[in-house]
Amino acid sequence: MISIIQGFLSGEISDAVFLEELCGDRLDGLRHWPNAPAYVPHRDLMQYLLLADIDTPDGRYAVTSVLEEYLRDHGAAVAPTTRGRKAASDYELLLDVQPRWLDVTGDEMKELLAAAADAPEDSRRAQLKAMIKERYRYLRRPPRWLQSPQWPLVEQRAAVFVGQLDVSALHHDTAHLYVFVDEHSGNVVTVTQQM
Repeated sequence: MISIIQGFLSGEISDAVFLEELCGDRLDGLRHWPNAPAYVPHRDLMQYLLLADIDTPDGRYAVTSVLEEYLRDHGAAVAPTTRGRKAASDYELLLDVQPRWLDVTGDEMKELLAAAADAPEDSRRAQLKAMIKERYRYLRRPPRWLQSPQWPLVEQRAAVFVGQLDVSALHHDTAHLYVFVDEHSGNVVTVTQQM
């Protein structure tokens, strides 16, 4: 089991082979990890890994990080791996280039990274920032979210932010209504957040 995890982290075992092993019985020992981090539900690392989307930068980062932690907890050697470093580097780069009013995750992250994949390392950051600025547009100023950002997508396109209204009088808590427009269809999309 340890050798399979190490092989995956080092890149010797492909994603497909690792997922095959995970679905088989060779990694059954991952079902109960007493020292699992709190974010691993029911201490079941196998379930956590199966639910993670390893094809997205945030999913890949989560998987490689938790597997490295699992190896350390079980006294196995954890050498810095290309796969782990790449996952961490991509994830941290995307977090760094995002403005605080945006929370790009999953497939959106994957698309942005793929579009900037051929850029030289020194201009990649600037290219990602420019792509975010072009994709997530607003008329006057960006949203000031009450909670985590929830920028709506319409057919994988980011809607344009028009403005926000304080609708607290309609709720028991502080509440804002965020108004977006899909440029292609003209449809209005709203997001409501309460605190």
